[in-house]
Amino acid sequence: MGKNIVLRIKEADENIIKNLINMVDELEEESIHIFRTSFRKILALNSLIKERGIDTPLNITKEIFMKSGIVRDLQVQIIRAEKKQNMESFINFLKGKEIAAKLELKDCIRESNISEIQNEFFEKEKYVVLTFSKKNFIQIIIKKLDKMFSEFISLLQFMENDVEKIHEIRKKWKKIRYICEFFVEEFSISDESIAENKKIHDTLGELQDLSCTLKFIKEYNLNHKDKKIEKLKKEFEKEIKKQTETIMNMRDKWITNLLMLREKINNLKE
Repeated sequence: MGKNIVLRIKEADENIIKNLINMVDELEEESIHIFRTSFRKILALNSLIKERGIDTPLNITKEIFMKSGIVRDLQVQIIRAEKKQNMESFINFLKGKEIAAKLELKDCIRESNISEIQNEFFEKEKYVVLTFSKKNFIQIIIKKLDKMFSEFISLLQFMENDVEKIHEIRKKWKKIRYICEFFVEEFSISDESIAENKKIHDTLGELQDLSCTLKFIKEYNLNHKDKKIEKLKKEFEKEIKKQTETIMNMRDKWITNLLMLREKINNLKE
């Protein structure tokens, strides 16, 4: 089982590097989304292979990841704005920012030495082998995941009706979710358990998209003072308030789902 996981992680690493090389020519929404999702999973798995304080930071790829996030946010916002009427000026504003962000991302990828990026992943893979070559590696993973669950459930119990704090909770949840998804076969976790928690994750994602839209609206309106956009700003503020209330109301159900998922994982100790 350990060897299979090592091979799967190596394959995921190779796909990320290939995607990076191809992405510079396209920078389409789908290719950026695939790269970012794949890299998030690798970062999540990275948290399982820290050995005695040794970390594998993947700093070069992280910088590309951060810049690709700006492009991705703008692409999502353009699609959202195009569904509204009389938004041409705001859409052009977003597209101008997208062009600038794409140029910056392209420069970052081109300036990055692919051999250095490959070396980053090669260094990480040494610790992957170390971790998953151990006879009790499943118990090690379960122990780390159990700690993650405990800390995360505590965060949820004290979650506040605040967009920024909810966003931080969403980022922490991503790590647990991606680890669980990667090991779903090894852990024999039912797809229903993952799917149920993904619904909550998507709800949190919608709140983040709304918050991002509002940020760009405010930036646009600093110079344009557009009445239509001012009206839209108020609409989004109402939507954000409604979405945060929905998430707060989902909290107890989310905690229940997480406790069930945690129990399934812990039962593998037996």
